[in-house]
This record gives sequence, C-alpha cells and structure tokens, in this order.
Amino acid sequence: MTIERLKELEQEALQTPGLPYIKLPEPNEKYHHLLMLLCKEMNPNFVVELGSYIGTSTRYMAKFAKKVLSVDNHTSANTAEWLERSPVFSNITHVKTDVLLAEKYITEPIDLLFIDNLHTYDHTIGQY
Repeated sequence: MTIERLKELEQEALQTPGLPYIKLPEPNEKYHHLLMLLCKEMNPNFVVELGSYIGTSTRYMAKFAKKVLSVDNHTSANTAEWLERSPVFSNITHVKTDVLLAEKYITEPIDLLFIDNLHTYDHTIGQY
C-alpha cells in the first residue's frame, strides 16, 4: 500500500460518521475507523493485535479481516468473553497472556501486525 493511499484512507476515516455496529463512547473513533479501512483495503487473512485492552481496535479490524488474534495480559475477563461470544465478531480469538508469549498462538503468516501495548516508554522498550 502506498503512502498516498494510506492518506486517502485517513481522510475517509476523518469524514465518516459513527459506525452503527460498534457503539462505544470514545474519543478515538476516527483512529479506529482508519484501522478498519486499512483492513478493508488490505483484506487480510490473519491480523495479530498485541495489546487489545477492551477490544475496540480488535472489533474494528475484525470487520474486514478473516481472522484476528487479540493478545493482552491486562484484558478483563468480560472482554475476552464478549469478543468470543459475539456472533458479529466470531472471527476473533482472544488470548490473555503477555504479548512476549504470543508467538505460540501464531499458527499462520501474519498479514497485519498491530502493536498497541501500554503506551509508556519503559513498557514499550521492555517489549523489544
């Protein structure tokens, strides 16, 4: 994908109103919509998200990805249950573990890797 196409997707995300299938009161809706448009454009077979917290980004990407592996060790039990029970998002597998241990759950080539861990300097550096 070219930088120009990514900029086009960003503009589309900024101009799109709220999405009816994911109603969450949150300030990052345009950011999440951009992730969804990226998946729509790429049509990935397998997306891996490291750091999913409550699964908002996960759900947006799952709209157009065939399979999504969501990994986070801070996720509440409700998030994992909700992600896996929802018929709308039956293509999501959530694993509650440290992202450093995610490799054993990756069983096929990754088309899109989204790293969205805790956003502190020390935590991010510690992951790499």
